Amino acid sequence: MPESAKTLAESAFSGIRGDILACRLPPGHWLKLDRLRETYGVSLSPLREALSRLVSTGLVTAEGQRGFRVAQVSVEDLLDLTRTRITIEIATLRSAMSAGDRDWEAEIIAAEHRLGARSLLRADAPAPEMDAQWEINHRAFHCALVSASPFSRLLRAREQLFDESDRYRRMAVSKNVPNRDVAAEHRSIVQAVLSRNAEQASHLMQEHLLATTRRALQGEMDTTEIENALARIRRDVRSAVATKKLT
Repeated sequence: MPESAKTLAESAFSGIRGDILACRLPPGHWLKLDRLRETYGVSLSPLREALSRLVSTGLVTAEGQRGFRVAQVSVEDLLDLTRTRITIEIATLRSAMSAGDRDWEAEIIAAEHRLGARSLLRADAPAPEMDAQWEINHRAFHCALVSASPFSRLLRAREQLFDESDRYRRMAVSKNVPNRDVAAEHRSIVQAVLSRNAEQASHLMQEHLLATTRRALQGEMDTTEIENALARIRRDVRSAVATKKLT
């Protein structure tokens, strides 16, 4: 593919991905090629390249001869995603804590400071809506925590899981306004990471991610069902960690 087409494909990929994560393209939405070409200003070849990349990220599904659509969401998918993400997130975090130096520590402190300086919701929005800069800072914060990990493939897998989880989180906000002190959760994680307390950092990260899943499940399951589902995820993660230690 010529360089100009690659640039267009990258632009289309970024635009469609951003609209999916922001739920402007909702789950199950058919991605009509003609409309996408008009919206993102690209020809068919780079558009197909972008859609193929999005399929590999899990945000888009290819429906045979019918075309492409935004990946559906479900309770089962969210639970499986959460279980997998926690396992990968903890692995990357622990490896970063083993390898990280003072520059890594400084970037974590700076990222947490930038994140904590803003409200996570837009003050001027008529309905609950995430603040765009907070979203950028939030991603940067979580990336900073694991940036010292030497395992590049693990980091790539983690990034994909972050994107898939991010979509559920943003949808949850539109239904259930956050009632947590998220900034305090982030501070506690930073303190555990900087003190190199791997067990505490892993626990806090797990509960941080489970809290988001809990909010996303509200209205889909009753409280007892939600807590039972989260308890199963905790057991599965413990089992995965124990298996890893044995091997």
